[in-house]
This record gives sequence, C-alpha cells and structure tokens, in this order.
Amino acid sequence: MATLSDPSGTLALRLPEEEGEKFLKKYKTTLYEAYGAVMKESVAVPEALFKNTKQLKMYLALSYDCIEKLKPKAAKKKRC
Repeated sequence: MATLSDPSGTLALRLPEEEGEKFLKKYKTTLYEAYGAVMKESVAVPEALFKNTKQLKMYLALSYDCIEKLKPKAAKKKRC
C-alpha cells in the first residue's frame, strides 16, 4: 500500500522511515491510525498539503518508490 484513504477523507502515505520523520515534523501531523491501530510506516496527510499539489506529487512518488522496494510477503499455505 503506497496510499490509503478512509471514509473520513484522511489520506495516508507510506514513506521510508527517514522521510516519514521529516514529514511528521514539517507538516506537524501524526502517524496514520486505522481501526485503533497506529500504522508505523504511514503518515496522515494534512489538509493544507492538498493545496500544494507540487509537494504532494513529490510525496506520492516517494511513497510509490518505497513500496516498489518491498519484498513480497510469503504466500500462506493452504489448509485442507
């Protein structure tokens, strides 16, 4: 998951750890929370960033690059 949107309109981006920390400080936002669980690798995009599409585009690209580098999860064994 590079991005995630929930019914409340919150957009989350998965960023590399270092970029995520910079993002949190720069935009004074939080880690994304879904169903009571904090998603450690995802940041909540503040509404103000939607007005700066150039910056948002850059973060979307970073997010995409981040997931491109992930290894696929091992397939689960089928149960009989």
